[in-house]
Amino acid sequence: MDGAGRFDPREADAALGLASPPALTVAQALDCFHEVAAEDLRGKSADQIRRWKNPRIKATRNVIDVIGNKPVAEVTTEDMFAFRKWWVDRVLDGEARADTANRDFVHLVGMWKRVCRSRGIALGFSTEGLMLKQDKDKDDVRPPFSRDWIKGKLLAPGALDGLNNGCAADPAGHDQHGIQAVRGSRVAA
Repeated sequence: MDGAGRFDPREADAALGLASPPALTVAQALDCFHEVAAEDLRGKSADQIRRWKNPRIKATRNVIDVIGNKPVAEVTTEDMFAFRKWWVDRVLDGEARADTANRDFVHLVGMWKRVCRSRGIALGFSTEGLMLKQDKDKDDVRPPFSRDWIKGKLLAPGALDGLNNGCAADPAGHDQHGIQAVRGSRVAA
């Protein structure tokens, strides 16, 4: 009742449990996900938990910066492609890599699906075509050591002087016989 003795229908509905609960926002979904996914953290150290949470926190902040902190059920395909465009612009400007953007998509969609499934909330967007194409030549291939670096540093006279005989023999085994590092160490021991 208000000061004049009148009933507010919204307050009455809430008091009787008839009002719908407030919509779950993007930021709230992150907190809810930590509760829903608690079993995923069993046995992890504090540092492992931090490294598990941080990319999800980053992805949530990024999407909120682009589409706002709207209810997850109201996120549209158009919103997701606005977020994708934000990432494409950053990748094209050289500020980020495609795989970084794709990790944000994977974390967000994974969190939202799990939380919404636990709460009976339907998601209203499609993820088809959301992932950025990765340029294998630029993003994923680490350049090999140059021949000059190997000769000048690794195989230079005296470069292995501080190693015991077994370890110093290891590189020769790798070079001549293709021995893997673990096997070579066992042979030398």
